[in-house]
Amino acid sequence: MIKHIIYLLLLFVCFQSTSQQLILEGNVSGYTYNPNNGLISKGGDVSLEGSLSGVKLEIFKNNKVVKYVNSNNDGDFKFQIPLGPKYIVQFSKLGYETVRFEFNLGNLENEAGDVTFKSFELILNKHIQYRETTEIGLAFEIYFDPKLLNFDIKEIGFKIGGNLSKKMDYDPLISLIKGSIVKNEPFLFASNKPKTKTVNSSNLDENKDTTSATVDTVSSLTPNQENSKVLNKEILNFFGDKTSISDKESIIKKLKQQLDLDKLTATTPEEYALIEEREALIMALSSELQLSRDIVAAKEDQLDAKNKQFWLLMLVFVIVLGVGVYVYLSFKRRELLNQKIIHQGERILSSINYAEKIQSALLPQPEVIKNILPNSFIFYKPKDVVSGDFYWIKEIDNRIIVAAVDCTGHGVPGAFMSMIGMTLLNQIVIIEKNLDPASILSELNKHIKDSLKQNSQDPFASQDGMDLSITIFDKNSSELTYAGAMNSIFLVSNQKVKELEVDKCSIGGFSFGKEGHAYKNQSIKMETDQSLYLMSDGFMDQFGGENKEKFNLSRLEALLVKINNKPMTEQKVEVKKALENWQGSTPQTDDILFIGMSFTN
Repeated sequence: MIKHIIYLLLLFVCFQSTSQQLILEGNVSGYTYNPNNGLISKGGDVSLEGSLSGVKLEIFKNNKVVKYVNSNNDGDFKFQIPLGPKYIVQFSKLGYETVRFEFNLGNLENEAGDVTFKSFELILNKHIQYRETTEIGLAFEIYFDPKLLNFDIKEIGFKIGGNLSKKMDYDPLISLIKGSIVKNEPFLFASNKPKTKTVNSSNLDENKDTTSATVDTVSSLTPNQENSKVLNKEILNFFGDKTSISDKESIIKKLKQQLDLDKLTATTPEEYALIEEREALIMALSSELQLSRDIVAAKEDQLDAKNKQFWLLMLVFVIVLGVGVYVYLSFKRRELLNQKIIHQGERILSSINYAEKIQSALLPQPEVIKNILPNSFIFYKPKDVVSGDFYWIKEIDNRIIVAAVDCTGHGVPGAFMSMIGMTLLNQIVIIEKNLDPASILSELNKHIKDSLKQNSQDPFASQDGMDLSITIFDKNSSELTYAGAMNSIFLVSNQKVKELEVDKCSIGGFSFGKEGHAYKNQSIKMETDQSLYLMSDGFMDQFGGENKEKFNLSRLEALLVKINNKPMTEQKVEVKKALENWQGSTPQTDDILFIGMSFTN
């Protein structure tokens, strides 16, 4: 029975030693930083990208991959490997740098338990500082310091090739890992079980035989015959099945006391020989007692381990149950919240759609435009449902007034500004009979600032406003008078494009120009073969093409030359086609307004 217990204890110790693991879990984030910007000192802004999914983490041992994992959608990863002296960890993703570092566990003691790192923060730089053929060296080493009883980091770095070789810059990554070590304090979970003394079973059998023989010897050769009978009975009780450890300790104590007394009374060599044999017997009994203690301690440890496992399982069960209840309640709350969000979204969308109907109704209707400007087109494409761009066309006293307006922002905020702009233009031109372009802009600027309570002395005042161009064509004299606030006007004649001069000062706000700016009129005589184009900046600022760049002025002028000789209805088709071909799958950048007109009948 004792042998079996000893074997089980040895197997348990072996199992504990082979099951020690290195557990590493954390998160990978991406960023972009070019340390080479700047000639005198390092420069360049750091651009953060957040968590990176699909980062491949490979673990090498003896130059062979022993395990690899990929970060999930949240950038999290976790892997578990047996403890070993050295591992190389490499993490990489297509389009980012590859980083290699060493995990040195050589200083860990054999009896250490699992090594667990949590919230291990790693980052990958999108700015690649080496060529594809460059051999990636070790950036740093993480090692266990027995003096600190914790891990530490030693920077290694590697140099890229060439005469001007330089060390790679891993300072941000190393700082993060140092912070992870300090913040998380990885623990060494040692088993800390009492060490059981290994007892050789053959020696134990020999001790039992010696004990039996000595009992017989003592029964016949004890120097003190009366005491010997009592001691023989105590020794037999020692090996009884129901004898407790405390009783055995008492028996050994009595034997030692009697032995000391017999040593004092012994006189013959035979008596001394018997005392030596009894002394050997007491030592054997002490060994048996120690073995009993070890067995009891092992059983107590096993019972304690079972109790811990039971309560651990109960704790896990309670946690799982609690998490399950929490997840269920969270799911129900999220479901109710989603329903509320959907309902609110439907209400908002319904309101925006209704606002679009109102805005469309306020814009000049096609039949009105055709009556005033029969030879014209309007290409109007809001970025969202409602727009911050609008066009305004009226005919008063045989004069045609056309305005192309680009309000601050787009969507709902831009639409509110467009409503204000329409209302003010109606008041200034129709009610107040102001038919001077520069004066109209000045009045519009004054009314916008008054309506939005804009004050150049107030840093928190609204900066909203609008850019626009306005033209007034006199049908009697064929003279065109125009003025502009940031919005360009293009005149095309004889396959040549001329950008008419306008003021570089917006309406409203304080971002451009000075307060009280006086806008200027310009006048030209319109010829029969000339075309006029007014527009917001949304068309030229649209990104697209192979390099995802703006359409810009040069492409616009080439487009105007290309379409100038075509009828206005075909010009609109060409403008729309040019925008779609340029934009491709790129999202629309801003509201787009493009007006083309010719004043010939």
